[in-house]
Amino acid sequence: MITELEEVSPDIVGGRKVQVTYSNLRNFRIHQSLEQLSRLLIYCLECDSNNTSSKALPSDVRYMRRQWQIVKNEFAFAILPENNDQPRGNYETAQKVALPYQKEVARIRNVKVKRVVAELVNCAELMMGVDSANTQNSVADEDAASIQSCFGLVDRVMDIWLGGGKDFSDTGIQAPAYEILGKIEPDVDADWRETMEPSKDLPRSQYADVADTPAVAEGPAK
Repeated sequence: MITELEEVSPDIVGGRKVQVTYSNLRNFRIHQSLEQLSRLLIYCLECDSNNTSSKALPSDVRYMRRQWQIVKNEFAFAILPENNDQPRGNYETAQKVALPYQKEVARIRNVKVKRVVAELVNCAELMMGVDSANTQNSVADEDAASIQSCFGLVDRVMDIWLGGGKDFSDTGIQAPAYEILGKIEPDVDADWRETMEPSKDLPRSQYADVADTPAVAEGPAK
């Protein structure tokens, strides 16, 4: 008897959706670095290490460190004297930056990846919040110093939590795994954080604003 092989089309099982927020950024130079940072954040959500609760795979660590170096290289390129404050046309433009929504950060299973992602999100928000972010094509020296200082902080966090990724002995500190049937226990940080009302003059994510409290005129009581 001859067994025949029947070719069938594979059933594609879609993955879960990643919730992101889009922020408008005017500064072209900062945006080039932020775009690479956005790619790094999405990779952190999708990496194989995130299928565990406390392990960092050396290959994932190496990819994260390489992409992080690209983020820093792009910003270093942006602030070179020959590249910074280049002329622009009369049209003001804004580029979009995609960042994981807070609840996505809260859902990260891996404690090591989650710690690094939290620091990366903080860095991204600093880059969008500096005064130069409102300009089209330049980064002031003091803003560049603030961003590079934040880069150094991320470097130190990665050194502690991820290591260099040479092998399994070089993947940062050992963290305990609290996991029961796919759920992290305890849920120590709930929804991670709450977004407060942003200033209307700064680039911000498209969150719904809260209603302002009406001003009460000062004067003698009647």
